[in-house]
Amino acid sequence: MDETFAIASSLWKRLLSVKVVYFLAICAVTLIAITNMYDILMIGESRALMIDTGMMLVTIAAMLTVISLAFDIPKELQSGIASVLLAKPLGRTHYLLGKLIGISWVAIFITTLISIGFVMIYSVSHGTPPKELVKALFLVVISVIPMASVVLFFSSFLNEAVAATISTVFIWVGYMFGALNGMTFYDLSIFNMGAEAYYSYEIPPSYLIKGVVSALLSAITMICITSFIFNKRDLQ
Repeated sequence: MDETFAIASSLWKRLLSVKVVYFLAICAVTLIAITNMYDILMIGESRALMIDTGMMLVTIAAMLTVISLAFDIPKELQSGIASVLLAKPLGRTHYLLGKLIGISWVAIFITTLISIGFVMIYSVSHGTPPKELVKALFLVVISVIPMASVVLFFSSFLNEAVAATISTVFIWVGYMFGALNGMTFYDLSIFNMGAEAYYSYEIPPSYLIKGVVSALLSAITMICITSFIFNKRDLQ
């Protein structure tokens, strides 16, 4: 597992060393704050606009972060870096797992950063944020895990542009699923609790647990499928 965490740590350091990441996070928080300026236009419903905007931006940040994996793995495969790494005592499954853990760490960090800014702005503008808003943001943060697992799958055998495009489509489709009471494989709709956050409908602890279990099961299933395909691939 040391090799796995070395891969994850390398990806973490490389992505978070890019200053534009923090600039975009600041821009997202600024956009959330700007919604207060539209109170008259929204006929006193700036709170609704803030929650919608905040939830949307945190979700977009999660998606954009995990999509970066679609460029990282194909680039390493094409340049031969992956072949050099895999020539060492580093299994292909460990390599994939390291990438998944690394990009999940980064996405969780970025979405948590924006979420904290969102909650702080909400507190200043509308008072103490309802606990359901915090729970809804938590669900968005953990949604990066199944998102990242899908990007990992496509980036393991497709080039950058195709992997990024198809991954984006699958993430979007994932939010359209809603069958079997939220237990359908790769059902991202269970992480979308924006309406509950606004109306302060109760999100029970059991639902949060279901979200975590669903995220982990999706990731485990996808890493197994990806590993099976990747292990049969010839690397140049």
